[in-house]
Amino acid sequence: MVGMERCVHELRQVAGIGVVACGECQTVDWWDTRGLVEPTAALQRLFGDLELEGTLPGLAAPAPEVLVYRADARKARRVLDVFPKRVWLRAHPGLWMSHDGERLLLAPVDRNLVSKLGA
Repeated sequence: MVGMERCVHELRQVAGIGVVACGECQTVDWWDTRGLVEPTAALQRLFGDLELEGTLPGLAAPAPEVLVYRADARKARRVLDVFPKRVWLRAHPGLWMSHDGERLLLAPVDRNLVSKLGA
């Protein structure tokens, strides 16, 4: 795969979840002490307390609409810091995520997934 030599697949712990997020591969893996974690469970655990701020058209996103969540608390911004900024990552087969350090952006390709995430 082109660019693999630049990949850094480092396990980082946050809120009891191990996260391996690679901006080059555009992937995220979720871990706990028992092994891989189901992506929607990890997303809910890490971001379940964020409030939906609104939606935007998915102009440069991998989905037609983007859900915008504001990360007001210092803890929420610390969680975002384990992910590369301004890169779309495949968080789940039907969901892409990105952030700018203050807002979490979720781009659901599968609209049914939105209800599972509580949006």
